[in-house]
Amino acid sequence: MTRKLRVEPRVTRLVNYLEEIKKGELVVPEFQRDFVWDKKQRLELFESMEKEYPIGALLFWKPDDKYNEKEEIGPFRAPKPVDNPFYILDGFQRMTTLFGCLMNPSTTKLKTIENKLKDFAIYYDLVNQEFTYLRTQLPESYFLPVNILINTHDFLNFCEKLRASNIEDSNDLIDRAKTLVSTLLDFQLPTVQIFGGQIEDAVEIFTKVNTKGSTVSTDWMVSALTYNEENNFRLASKIDQLLVDLEKYNFENIKRELIFQCIRSSFGKYYADQKIKDLIKKTNFQEVAAKSLAAIEKAIKFLFKHLLVVDSKLLPYSPQLIFLSQFFIKIKEPTPKQIEALKEWFWTTTYANYFTIYTISKTRKAFAQFLKFIEGKTDNPIYNENPNKPFEVAPFPDKIYLGSVRAKALALYMLNYANNFQTVKVKTTKGFSILYLTKNKTLKNSGAAVLYLEKTNEKVIKEIKNNSDFYSKEYFADNFKTLYNGKAYKTIFKTRQDLIRKSEAAFISKNGNLTNI
Repeated sequence: MTRKLRVEPRVTRLVNYLEEIKKGELVVPEFQRDFVWDKKQRLELFESMEKEYPIGALLFWKPDDKYNEKEEIGPFRAPKPVDNPFYILDGFQRMTTLFGCLMNPSTTKLKTIENKLKDFAIYYDLVNQEFTYLRTQLPESYFLPVNILINTHDFLNFCEKLRASNIEDSNDLIDRAKTLVSTLLDFQLPTVQIFGGQIEDAVEIFTKVNTKGSTVSTDWMVSALTYNEENNFRLASKIDQLLVDLEKYNFENIKRELIFQCIRSSFGKYYADQKIKDLIKKTNFQEVAAKSLAAIEKAIKFLFKHLLVVDSKLLPYSPQLIFLSQFFIKIKEPTPKQIEALKEWFWTTTYANYFTIYTISKTRKAFAQFLKFIEGKTDNPIYNENPNKPFEVAPFPDKIYLGSVRAKALALYMLNYANNFQTVKVKTTKGFSILYLTKNKTLKNSGAAVLYLEKTNEKVIKEIKNNSDFYSKEYFADNFKTLYNGKAYKTIFKTRQDLIRKSEAAFISKNGNLTNI
């Protein structure tokens, strides 16, 4: 039975939060992501606080259950927690920065992690009035160490030494230091405190917080709920790593939510029918999630290699990745026949506006049909509610606009046509470019666009008209050189657009699932 949750707002001084961390009353749960902020982000946090800008609300949770906590926070070993601590759910990067920088390793009883101390040693340049890291071995006398601000004795000693120095206007600098101390230590931080709940109640907790505007991503939430202490499995960290691995395919900017939708769909139903609350209870969640993450990369490699989707900007529909990832979970080495079927499925779903014209109920049927194809129960992965009627293709686009599915279809066709519909290698393919045969924006229609693959060992062609192969490229008539030199651009682009339209129409006609309007 779900216990009643209690949510309370709280606003208090920063120094009080730091004291609670020291006492073990406020801890970082082991399921949290690792600390990832760099030096610039740490400096920017202090700069915002100096200017008294809000730095966002924090989210603390005191659940009914006990969880393991991280053994360190910033450059310090974490203190032993009390029996019933608050867990930092949102605000971990900020609190780690503040605690790590403001605690003085020379005076605290906490054990230090020596190789991390330097990363948290921030100073305030009282002359230039800016936070900084040391560029030399010894700081200037007017460099105020941030880690002495909460210790009155240490701060007064600093002021006395500064006053005794020969620096001009030392009294003014001391006044600046006092103002900084007051601003930082009295800085008011708002918190949402949540009391109660067990691990199965946490979904409701996060849902409540999200309605209040907190930025808690779904995969982070599930990562917290499915964290395994034995194998240190963190879903959010696994997704972080996948995004890094996808850089070589130019897919590192796909949304985390899409990745999680692929994982949710890996349990036999389309993701929209997989309730998170039920998902986290599955005993095989981690196993399936790991396989799904590996399959996502395989699916993207397939798109890159066989269909020249060499950048996430070219992916027509997000659900295409969801479907394909399911295939590569089950099929390790697809046969040539399966590859051709997938390619036909991709072109069909792209040109047919498949995921636009279908409602969620029909998408469920499409997903079920695709699963039957994966299981070998049918040779046809494409669901069509009117099997005797081909899908209609949207009108030919006037411009190459990658915000339009139809324009992406044309762009992908042009890339594949120019590459003779051959596969490409990831290692030697950098990405793609769209070059226009004119700088005149009013003339930049699809006939003026040239799409080509960028190779890792070639320089980007800045002006295609200077390319020696320009006049022998695809879609160019014999008299284009004469017309181009005569600046008959409208005639060129209109003629070239007609050639592209005719060529693409012939390609579409070979697909028995499609028909041109």
